[in-house]
Amino acid sequence: LASSPHLFSKLLSAFLTKLGLERSRTDCTMFTKHDQHTGKWVIVTAFVDDLLICGTDDTFQATLKDAMIQRFGTDLTWTEKVKSFLGLHCTQTADNHRITVTARYKIDDLFKRINSSVSQFHGAPAPWSANDFKDAHERPETPLTTRQLALKRQFRTVTGILIYVAITVRPDIATILNRCCQGAADPKRLHLVWLEKLLGYLHSHRDVGLIFDGHSTAVIKDVVHPLSQRYAELSELSTLPYHCFSDANFADITDPRLRSTSGYCVYVFGSLVAWHSKRQTVTAKSTLEA
Repeated sequence: LASSPHLFSKLLSAFLTKLGLERSRTDCTMFTKHDQHTGKWVIVTAFVDDLLICGTDDTFQATLKDAMIQRFGTDLTWTEKVKSFLGLHCTQTADNHRITVTARYKIDDLFKRINSSVSQFHGAPAPWSANDFKDAHERPETPLTTRQLALKRQFRTVTGILIYVAITVRPDIATILNRCCQGAADPKRLHLVWLEKLLGYLHSHRDVGLIFDGHSTAVIKDVVHPLSQRYAELSELSTLPYHCFSDANFADITDPRLRSTSGYCVYVFGSLVAWHSKRQTVTAKSTLEA
């Protein structure tokens, strides 16, 4: 039973490649087919037994559907217009120039789950500052509140859901979630205060997500263009399709060892596609070393 997903993946891969789809070299769950003569294409993304099929080749999609019914039976469930996949909600403008991806459904389900056992959360602003956690740092022995005790019992479940949300569409919560998860084995008051702040922020910012825009985006207009105009060595920056930004703070006072936090984000044609935030393993002695 434990190996059944792996075995089904091998079966599905053989089935799709036999139909003419090619497995991606960078993402083993994605299969593509592109007709160079007509320009039409089809993409199939698999997550165990859930498939997302999209493209411009309607004829091949119909052939694929018939082949799947013949191979796997008539009990398959089909949805023609997909708006949500694996908890992610996708919307697009009428001209198809902008696609927005959010985890609204996942976050709503999370609050339904935890609000039954803890007091209601209310909206909270962000970003956070060190002063927001000063009391938790200075008085770690303060007894936990009723809500904090309830969150402690569900700590791994709540942070597990938030990790999925953070790595898919919510880079804005990556840093504070990273700090929450440092207490996964035995959450202390500080970790629970961080989690409370994070849940309060998500309560009023459920629809924040990724935007993929076919036109010029904010990062191109407000960051890339000014940099290319100001610095001669970056004059060709605005002509490049890829942009990566990285930074690190120095001597983070929220960490007992004053370790820094590193982060980076990668944009492709002005749209965010990758990000990361991680506490460094050693204490930096200077901003350059951080």
